[in-house]
Amino acid sequence: MFKSLWIKFLIPLLMISVIGFSAALFLKESMIKDFREYIGGEIEDRIYWIIADLEGSHERYSRWHEDAMVEDAIWALMLGFEIKIRDMNGMVVMDTERAVNILPPLMKRRVMAISDFKRVEGTERFLPYPLFLSGGEIGILEARFIRPGGESIFFIERSNRFLIIYLLALGVLAIFLSLFFSRRLTNPIRELASAVEAIGEGDINRKVGISGSKEISNLSAAFNRMAQALRMQESLRKKLISNL
Repeated sequence: MFKSLWIKFLIPLLMISVIGFSAALFLKESMIKDFREYIGGEIEDRIYWIIADLEGSHERYSRWHEDAMVEDAIWALMLGFEIKIRDMNGMVVMDTERAVNILPPLMKRRVMAISDFKRVEGTERFLPYPLFLSGGEIGILEARFIRPGGESIFFIERSNRFLIIYLLALGVLAIFLSLFFSRRLTNPIRELASAVEAIGEGDINRKVGISGSKEISNLSAAFNRMAQALRMQESLRKKLISNL
């Protein structure tokens, strides 16, 4: 009986803890998802910047100008993209590696140091983006993101690590509090039940401590009054028998 009562108190508290844990986990996943969507949107914006610049360069020179394409390719690399520019015949007129090799040695070293182009392997495939001018297609930009943002990855990993530690600590604390409060709620009832059994076995001097919630305290006080009345009745009974 005591064990089942303790379990009945414990289970709802554990359920509340599990719900809180699940809500925190859901919040974590939502935050990471929103952040990834934000990064994805920022990547798309960068692609459109590159497209707009390439189309503007073609309009300015009325053709694919090598110096302009080199500048655009290096700028795209600084934004974290490896690109290929194809003309209307599908020929590659410029790509990132070629643009980097055209640079003067000093500038090339600086670009390589900033972009980390050679040491980063692009894991994404090239995606095509048509280039238009005055309603007509002038070529295709192929781009892939080769630098997935060290800061964003660090932020996601750090957030995951922090949230996992937080959730584990929250789970342990919730279980501990569940055990603590379930025992605190059942201990006065356990003591009352033990006292009732003791009185049933003839120990009318048994008392219980008055603690716990208002209802439990009132019940404990009523039990002590009942025990006091039994003691008085027992004393009167003994005196009556002695007189007889």
